[in-house]
Amino acid sequence: MTDVLVVGAGPVGLSLACELARHGIRARVIEARAAPLPYCRAIGVTSRTLEVYEDMGVARAMIDAGLWLTGTRVAVSGHPVQDVTTDLSDLPFANLGVPQGDTERILAEHLRNSGIAVERGVRLMSLTQEGEHVRVDLDGHGGAEVAHMRYVVGCDGAHSTVRHLLGIDFVGEAWPFPFMLGDVRLDWPSGEELPRGFALRALRLKEDTAPDMFIAIPLPEHGRYRVSMLAPENPGAGAADGIDHGIQSEQAGPSLADIQAVAGRVMEHPPVASDLRWSSRYRISMRLAERYRVGQVFLAGDACHIHPPTGGQGMNTGIQDAYNLAWKLALVLKGHAGPHLLDSYEAERQPVAEGVIAQTIAESMAFGSGNAAPTGSPTPRCASPIAAALSSVPPRGTRLSSPATACLTGWDCADAASAFPCACSSCCGERSTCFWRPQRALKISPLWRPRHRRSAPSSPCASSRSPRAGPICPTHSASVWWRMRAERSRPTLDRMRC
Repeated sequence: MTDVLVVGAGPVGLSLACELARHGIRARVIEARAAPLPYCRAIGVTSRTLEVYEDMGVARAMIDAGLWLTGTRVAVSGHPVQDVTTDLSDLPFANLGVPQGDTERILAEHLRNSGIAVERGVRLMSLTQEGEHVRVDLDGHGGAEVAHMRYVVGCDGAHSTVRHLLGIDFVGEAWPFPFMLGDVRLDWPSGEELPRGFALRALRLKEDTAPDMFIAIPLPEHGRYRVSMLAPENPGAGAADGIDHGIQSEQAGPSLADIQAVAGRVMEHPPVASDLRWSSRYRISMRLAERYRVGQVFLAGDACHIHPPTGGQGMNTGIQDAYNLAWKLALVLKGHAGPHLLDSYEAERQPVAEGVIAQTIAESMAFGSGNAAPTGSPTPRCASPIAAALSSVPPRGTRLSSPATACLTGWDCADAASAFPCACSSCCGERSTCFWRPQRALKISPLWRPRHRRSAPSSPCASSRSPRAGPICPTHSASVWWRMRAERSRPTLDRMRC
């Protein structure tokens, strides 16, 4: 009998299998697709995720394959162009850009080094929980197969088969506008060159509707960018399961002329787009699974939370789901902890997803807004990069030292509370007003109103928890990473910080 079946071989499923292998648990990984998708979807890798990669032993390979993301050029019609950078020098790593295809390749190779190969072309057809085991019916190249697992984890994306088989509600709705993506080369006009590692966010504001936009995220190959923009409506399009989210490969993507037309419409001095490698339409939804666990079956990543891509937080949040769940499964499977430990996975990770969804919705709805924060106040983490730039109008080249503005280059708000502990002694007691607890302090958009949440399970070591000091019991809390970071040295990778 296999201990764990991982359904889905994207970054989340591969990360889970790699972490389980590191803890001595052999997982079986199946993937319905015969080959990885060619599209460059997730790119941004946060400092926290690089710490996870360091624990896995793949941080060096990711850094070699990636590009440091150093800032954002904000160009809004009618306003001065601003270059905004974020100072993350007090963190172990800066923000990195790695195309999702390279992320999956590196993780799959690392998994193979542990003696585990992804089984592609294998589909999960049904599952039945039988006490402490799960019966799964699979269909692959060798025909039908029946197998028994101790645990099953669905890392199979927004249209998760595992979630559908469990009957878990995926509460939320679709973003009202479709988008277009493309992988192109951009050549900038003389004097308008974009610094290496900079993203571009260009907007032309409109009344009573979304702004026209042209967003370019740099790729490691010099001169290449993944560009995104609003797309014309296609009334007949829609997902079969009613969840409109992600790449819509069944529809024709934009042509090079379409991409160039948007750039020319939005920017006064647009770059010249060429060498289109792929393009696609995509949709965005905001949804959260009602439950992350039913018996011996779990959900992780996009299978249990999806949201706007603002800040590049989706893949990072999912990988940190996997990191949280892996060590707990390992302790239980080895008999070092009771099964009740697994209850803490949903209690800890679902509130994080709620905060990420709320934040990204707020940022997206404020996209292009010039509403200024009160003078002298820190930039709210829910403020859009555009609003942050326009409210203070800093000179070109300004470095933003406040961690609250780290979302400009994709910092994951899910770890903001741990990465930047609040200095006030009442932080943990006053979560309703604590600046570093976005999931508690955020004013939720009318589009997203999370249900009332139950409290996390109590812990005998709860009284010793503090943003700055331990001890923290690993049996009752997943928030041990900050303590590990303080205790361990990294003489090689520390020198690789941007």
